[in-house]
Formats: sequence, C-alpha cells, structure tokens
Amino acid sequence: MIENYKLPRKIRKNLEKEIESSEVIQWIEQPIPRILTRSTVGTCLVLLFSLAFFSFVGYGTYEQFKNARIPINEFPQVSGVLIPLVAVVIQLILIVLIPFLNWLEAVQSVYVITNKRAFVLKVGASKTVTSFFFPDLRVILRRENKDGSGDIIVYIHQSKDYDGDTVTEEIGFKQVRNVKSFENMLRYPNGT
Repeated sequence: MIENYKLPRKIRKNLEKEIESSEVIQWIEQPIPRILTRSTVGTCLVLLFSLAFFSFVGYGTYEQFKNARIPINEFPQVSGVLIPLVAVVIQLILIVLIPFLNWLEAVQSVYVITNKRAFVLKVGASKTVTSFFFPDLRVILRRENKDGSGDIIVYIHQSKDYDGDTVTEEIGFKQVRNVKSFENMLRYPNGT
C-alpha cells in the first residue's frame, strides 16, 4: 500500500518499519512545505524589531565614539560596539534559519491515518513518531485558510519555562492540504 504514495526514500523506509502488519493505511500526506507560517512570521517580526533596536544602539554608540574623536579600536570598552554588532549578526542568522528549519521539518514529516491510529512521523537526524489512537482522539481545533489548507490541533500542551512563564504548544497535524476532509477522516476513521 505504501508503494502507491510518492514519498522520499528515507521517509518511506521508516514508514514501512513503523506500520504494523495488522494496520491498513487509509491516508498519507506530507505537510505543505512553507517557509513562512503563522508561528515563523510572528517570530521573525519580533526578531526584526529587535534587529532595528540593536542596529540603532550600535550606530548610536559608534557616533558617540566618532564625536568624541576616540578610535573604536583604541577604546578600552570595545564591547559597547561589539555587543550590538554581534546581536545584529545573530538576529540576521535567525531570521533566515527559522523559516528554513520550518520548511525542513515539513519536508521530513508525513501524516498517516490507519484503521487503528493517526500518527505523525518525523525523520531527520532521529525518528520521532507521535501517535493518536482513535478511541481517545478528539479534534480540539481546526484552523482553515482560504485555500482549504490548514491545521488540525488534537492536543494543547501547557508547561512552564525556566522563569515560570506559561508556554503553550499545539500538537497535531499542521499545514494539511485539505483540512476539512482530513478532519472528517479523523472523526470517522473507518468510514462510520
């Protein structure tokens, strides 16, 4: 059954190992590989504002040195210029890297619905399988775009970060091509 689907070789090999002999595949799809999604756009906007801030701080520090006729390389506290400069470089790298990693995750993932479960298989440096079994599976949220694609969220995980702030993570099937029919397949897995 897996042969009927066009999948990258690495994903196909891992999928064949993951599927049990008693499972019948009803649906397979890879997420839409997008560079910018809801989460990456928000992160990149914050980084752009931060980039502007550190650029102004670095330029202002440079102007102060120039007006005081102090060569930057002779100033004892060169870190006054280097810290904003390093911050700008790091943020430029992150603005490019975060959307690329989002695209890479989509290319290395596959969503599968069988007669027993729905699962997300991510194959990169390691293999991660997130399974949702049908008696316990419930759709919490369907987020649909104008083109019919979107996200199905089946679990919302809340935890605390290092300084006590609440961090929310949506777990489910993201960047699905036809989100409405996918939701119906999750609600009625065996066509019932």
